[in-house]
Amino acid sequence: MSRVARLMGPYLPAISRSIIRHFDPKTSAQTQVWQKGSVFFNTHDLSGGAAKVARALFNAQKEVEPAHFFVKHKKTEDPNIHPIPEFEKIPARLKFYLKQAAENEGWLDYDALNPLGLLNHEHFAAADLVHFHNLHGAYFSYELLPLLSRDKSAVWTIHDMHPLTGHCGFSMECEAWKTGCGNCPDLNIYPSIKKDRTAYLHQRKKALIQQANPVLVSPSVWLAKRLQRAFPKLRVKTIPNGVNTRVFCPGSKEAARTELKLPKDDFLLVYASELATQNPYKGGEVVRELIGSELPPNTKIITIGGKESKGSEQHLPYGYIASEQEMAKLFQAADLMVYPTKADNHPLVVMEALATGLPVLATAEAGIPEIIEDGVQGWLMPRATGAAPFLQRIQEMATQPQSRWTEAQNAARKHAEENFTLQAMIQAYQKLYSSLRTESHE
Repeated sequence: MSRVARLMGPYLPAISRSIIRHFDPKTSAQTQVWQKGSVFFNTHDLSGGAAKVARALFNAQKEVEPAHFFVKHKKTEDPNIHPIPEFEKIPARLKFYLKQAAENEGWLDYDALNPLGLLNHEHFAAADLVHFHNLHGAYFSYELLPLLSRDKSAVWTIHDMHPLTGHCGFSMECEAWKTGCGNCPDLNIYPSIKKDRTAYLHQRKKALIQQANPVLVSPSVWLAKRLQRAFPKLRVKTIPNGVNTRVFCPGSKEAARTELKLPKDDFLLVYASELATQNPYKGGEVVRELIGSELPPNTKIITIGGKESKGSEQHLPYGYIASEQEMAKLFQAADLMVYPTKADNHPLVVMEALATGLPVLATAEAGIPEIIEDGVQGWLMPRATGAAPFLQRIQEMATQPQSRWTEAQNAARKHAEENFTLQAMIQAYQKLYSSLRTESHE
């Protein structure tokens, strides 16, 4: 780390705030001419559950009004989706020092000031509604949240626990977020930091969120209760995530297996998560153990996600899949989804499986019991049980009569159609947008 960055390190929050105040246009003329329009924020426009939800809402909104989507990583070709540009008014050398100081001193994302440039951006300045999604990912300083919410109706969909903690996306078994963090037991949990600044980050983040005063939306009741505890003065709503039930729909298992060149008579399990079996939060180690265990005869595990290419007699890795159609086809080919997650909110992949009529064996973690009724659309396992109980349950299920599977498959599809459709989610958000605009004009 350079000497300049080392000197800046202890004072980085104050330095960042000074930079923001210096470049804040405050009464810019553009803020006086807003029209009805919306802007969305997320780390990605393509990969991950938060991106799917954000993009679905953005696509629906641009059908009825001017709508633009700002991301750190742009992968799609949509001209209304924009990578957040470099804010050139901050000298490159200063940005370099800010980045070094933030990374080495534990000031998570305090150097991420590029969204300052959006204050005078044509599309951002004209909009009257801003909808935030994931703000972590090294592109957005929480110090900017009140500024970008100013003079606009603000909605923030919370996809994980990051707004509640000193640094991590999920607190796992740690309850320190309830009392203020500090003395963090694991600084390596994503997003990781090198020095324990969690007490300050937790306190400051909470103050900034309250100052911005967004409506907080949780896909699960589980997280909504935690948000209400942390932010008793803010409005908290629960809107379940939705999936495209036209794409994720039941289909012929035989035809799907033929098309994908999968064994026609084997008992096929499927597991899907970012990083696949290397994902420490979604039960990747449990799946690795299952692959190397005494699975029932003719049982194979399909893994989706990550970069694994080397399989085995029991393991069929598919790597990352961007196509929803291909994902749905794999779900149609499978007999059971296995999802031994350790940290989650309201996972889309579980609802996508149910929508195809695929029963799910999952950990009863976070919002998952709100998605699956134990013994109806799938089966729930106690938290932190490891691989052995999952193996035992899989061995029992491999011998279930076809009538039992048919019941679970039908219940899974019906449950998804009644509770987790994309259209229901979009309508709930559009109703919220409309109510906020009505309030702002009263």
